[in-house]
Amino acid sequence: QGMSDFLWSKRIPCLPNLLDRILRKINYVVHELNEWAYVYVGLYGYSYTSAAKNTTELFRNKGWDDIVDNYLATNIMFMASMAVGLLTATCGLAFGVFEYKIMWSSGFTNPTTDGFLVGFLVGFLMSSILLSVVTATVNTLVICLAEQPVRFKVNHPELSNKLEGAWSQMMEDAHSDMS
Repeated sequence: QGMSDFLWSKRIPCLPNLLDRILRKINYVVHELNEWAYVYVGLYGYSYTSAAKNTTELFRNKGWDDIVDNYLATNIMFMASMAVGLLTATCGLAFGVFEYKIMWSSGFTNPTTDGFLVGFLVGFLMSSILLSVVTATVNTLVICLAEQPVRFKVNHPELSNKLEGAWSQMMEDAHSDMS
Protein backbone atom coordinates (compact mmCIF):
# COMPACT_ATOMS: atom_id res chain seq x y z
CA GLN A 1 0.00 0.00 0.00
CA GLY A 2 2.75 2.43 0.91
CA MET A 3 4.63 1.97 -2.38
CA SER A 4 1.45 2.46 -4.41
CA ASP A 5 0.69 5.74 -2.61
CA PHE A 6 4.27 6.87 -3.21
CA LEU A 7 4.07 6.16 -6.95
CA TRP A 8 0.74 7.94 -7.37
CA SER A 9 1.68 10.96 -5.30
CA LYS A 10 5.31 11.40 -6.36
CA ARG A 11 5.74 9.92 -9.84
CA ILE A 12 2.49 10.58 -11.63
CA PRO A 13 2.65 14.40 -11.41
CA CYS A 14 5.67 14.17 -13.73
CA LEU A 15 3.74 12.12 -16.28
CA PRO A 16 1.56 14.94 -17.69
CA ASN A 17 4.63 17.14 -18.11
CA LEU A 18 6.48 14.31 -19.84
CA LEU A 19 3.55 13.56 -22.13
CA ASP A 20 3.21 17.26 -22.95
CA ARG A 21 6.87 17.44 -23.96
CA ILE A 22 6.57 14.30 -26.09
CA LEU A 23 3.47 15.64 -27.85
CA ARG A 24 5.16 18.99 -28.50
CA LYS A 25 8.12 17.19 -30.11
CA ILE A 26 5.79 15.08 -32.24
CA ASN A 27 3.90 18.21 -33.31
CA TYR A 28 7.19 19.93 -34.15
CA VAL A 29 8.36 16.99 -36.25
CA VAL A 30 5.04 16.74 -38.08
CA HIS A 31 5.11 20.43 -38.97
CA GLU A 32 8.81 20.58 -39.75
CA LEU A 33 9.01 17.47 -41.89
CA ASN A 34 6.54 17.89 -44.71
CA GLU A 35 6.72 17.22 -48.41
CA TRP A 36 5.44 20.70 -49.22
CA ALA A 37 8.59 22.34 -47.90
CA TYR A 38 10.59 20.95 -50.82
CA VAL A 39 8.44 23.02 -53.17
CA TYR A 40 9.33 26.22 -51.31
CA VAL A 41 13.00 25.25 -51.32
CA GLY A 42 12.87 24.73 -55.09
CA LEU A 43 10.75 27.78 -55.93
CA TYR A 44 12.18 30.37 -53.57
CA GLY A 45 15.47 28.98 -52.29
CA TYR A 46 14.45 29.05 -48.61
CA SER A 47 16.13 26.81 -46.09
CA TYR A 48 14.17 23.67 -45.37
CA THR A 49 13.05 24.70 -41.88
CA SER A 50 11.80 28.13 -42.94
CA ALA A 51 10.14 26.58 -46.00
CA ALA A 52 8.32 24.07 -43.78
CA LYS A 53 7.10 26.88 -41.53
CA ASN A 54 5.98 28.94 -44.53
CA THR A 55 4.02 26.09 -46.09
CA THR A 56 2.36 25.22 -42.79
CA GLU A 57 1.43 28.88 -42.31
CA LEU A 58 0.19 29.20 -45.91
CA PHE A 59 -2.16 26.23 -45.60
CA ARG A 60 -3.35 27.32 -42.16
CA ASN A 61 -4.12 30.85 -43.41
CA LYS A 62 -6.01 29.47 -46.42
CA GLY A 63 -7.95 27.01 -44.27
CA TRP A 64 -6.49 24.12 -46.23
CA ASP A 65 -5.26 22.12 -43.24
CA ASP A 66 -7.80 19.34 -43.83
CA ILE A 67 -6.99 19.18 -47.53
CA VAL A 68 -3.30 18.83 -46.85
CA ASP A 69 -3.93 16.24 -44.12
CA ASN A 70 -6.09 14.18 -46.50
CA TYR A 71 -3.90 14.75 -49.54
CA LEU A 72 -4.15 11.72 -51.79
CA ALA A 73 -1.61 12.28 -54.56
CA THR A 74 1.23 10.62 -52.66
CA ASN A 75 -0.96 7.66 -51.72
CA ILE A 76 -2.18 7.27 -55.30
CA MET A 77 1.38 7.27 -56.62
CA PHE A 78 2.36 4.70 -53.99
CA MET A 79 -0.52 2.45 -55.04
CA ALA A 80 0.47 2.85 -58.69
CA SER A 81 4.04 1.87 -57.81
CA MET A 82 2.75 -1.16 -55.94
CA ALA A 83 0.68 -2.17 -58.98
CA VAL A 84 3.68 -1.82 -61.29
CA GLY A 85 5.78 -3.76 -58.78
CA LEU A 86 3.26 -6.58 -58.70
CA LEU A 87 3.05 -6.63 -62.49
CA THR A 88 6.81 -6.90 -62.87
CA ALA A 89 6.88 -9.41 -60.00
CA THR A 90 4.51 -11.58 -62.00
CA CYS A 91 6.87 -11.33 -64.97
CA GLY A 92 9.79 -12.27 -62.68
CA LEU A 93 7.80 -15.21 -61.34
CA ALA A 94 7.03 -16.39 -64.86
CA PHE A 95 10.68 -16.08 -65.80
CA GLY A 96 11.61 -18.07 -62.70
CA VAL A 97 9.15 -20.82 -63.62
CA PHE A 98 10.02 -21.06 -67.31
CA GLU A 99 13.75 -20.41 -67.04
CA TYR A 100 14.34 -22.32 -63.83
CA LYS A 101 17.65 -23.83 -64.95
CA ILE A 102 19.13 -20.51 -66.05
CA MET A 103 18.28 -18.86 -62.73
CA TRP A 104 19.48 -21.88 -60.75
CA SER A 105 22.82 -21.85 -62.54
CA SER A 106 23.08 -18.08 -61.88
CA GLY A 107 23.06 -18.71 -58.15
CA PHE A 108 19.40 -18.26 -57.24
CA THR A 109 18.48 -20.93 -54.71
CA ASN A 110 14.72 -20.55 -55.19
CA PRO A 111 14.25 -19.20 -58.72
CA THR A 112 10.49 -18.65 -58.59
CA THR A 113 10.52 -16.72 -55.30
CA ASP A 114 13.70 -14.89 -56.20
CA GLY A 115 12.30 -13.97 -59.62
CA PHE A 116 9.15 -12.65 -57.97
CA LEU A 117 11.09 -10.57 -55.41
CA VAL A 118 13.59 -9.18 -57.91
CA GLY A 119 10.78 -8.34 -60.33
CA PHE A 120 8.81 -6.61 -57.60
CA LEU A 121 11.78 -4.58 -56.35
CA VAL A 122 12.82 -3.47 -59.82
CA GLY A 123 9.29 -2.50 -60.85
CA PHE A 124 8.43 -0.80 -57.57
CA LEU A 125 11.65 1.20 -57.34
CA MET A 126 11.67 2.29 -60.99
CA SER A 127 8.02 3.37 -60.94
CA SER A 128 8.50 5.14 -57.58
CA ILE A 129 11.36 7.15 -59.02
CA LEU A 130 9.39 8.07 -62.14
CA LEU A 131 6.16 8.86 -60.28
CA SER A 132 7.96 11.04 -57.75
CA VAL A 133 8.29 13.58 -60.58
CA VAL A 134 4.50 13.54 -60.99
CA THR A 135 3.98 13.95 -57.24
CA ALA A 136 6.42 16.86 -57.09
CA THR A 137 4.62 18.51 -60.01
CA VAL A 138 1.24 18.18 -58.32
CA ASN A 139 2.68 19.53 -55.06
CA THR A 140 4.12 22.52 -56.91
CA LEU A 141 0.79 23.22 -58.58
CA VAL A 142 -1.02 23.10 -55.23
CA ILE A 143 1.46 25.53 -53.66
CA CYS A 144 1.29 27.91 -56.63
CA LEU A 145 -2.51 27.80 -56.57
CA ALA A 146 -2.56 28.46 -52.83
CA GLU A 147 -0.24 31.45 -53.17
CA GLN A 148 -1.52 33.02 -56.40
CA PRO A 149 -5.13 31.99 -57.13
CA VAL A 150 -5.83 35.29 -58.93
CA ARG A 151 -2.91 34.81 -61.30
CA PHE A 152 -4.19 31.32 -62.09
CA LYS A 153 -7.66 32.72 -62.81
CA VAL A 154 -6.25 35.41 -65.10
CA ASN A 155 -3.99 33.05 -67.06
CA HIS A 156 -6.31 30.02 -67.17
CA PRO A 157 -9.92 31.18 -66.65
CA GLU A 158 -11.55 28.00 -67.97
CA LEU A 159 -9.49 25.71 -65.73
CA SER A 160 -10.02 28.07 -62.81
CA ASN A 161 -13.80 27.92 -63.26
CA LYS A 162 -13.72 24.11 -63.40
CA LEU A 163 -11.58 24.00 -60.28
CA GLU A 164 -13.85 26.42 -58.42
CA GLY A 165 -16.90 24.35 -59.39
CA ALA A 166 -15.27 21.14 -58.20
CA TRP A 167 -14.17 22.86 -55.00
CA SER A 168 -17.68 24.17 -54.31
CA GLN A 169 -19.15 20.71 -54.92
CA MET A 170 -16.60 19.09 -52.62
CA MET A 171 -17.32 21.61 -49.86
CA GLU A 172 -21.08 21.07 -50.21
CA ASP A 173 -20.58 17.30 -50.00
CA ALA A 174 -18.33 17.69 -46.95
CA HIS A 175 -20.87 19.89 -45.17
CA SER A 176 -23.75 17.53 -45.98
CA ASP A 177 -21.71 14.60 -44.63
CA MET A 178 -21.09 16.48 -41.39
CA SER A 179 -24.77 17.21 -40.79
